Amino acid sequence: MHLTLESLLNVLLPSQSMWVVIFEWHCDQIDNVYSLDINLCISKLKKNLEFNEVTEGFIVLSP
Repeated sequence: MHLTLESLLNVLLPSQSMWVVIFEWHCDQIDNVYSLDINLCISKLKKNLEFNEVTEGFIVLSP
């Protein structure tokens, strides 16, 4: 079974009343803290993983 990060997050996060996702690309700093729903969180992760995209370290808290 092939499970992507997106599908894993879509399975795990809705079952939780509160959740946090931390994205620290180069393990050097957190640039922003956001309060986003699951879809926007996944979109932000995808954007940061795109080639030639400026990345940011961030924390997403459940709304």
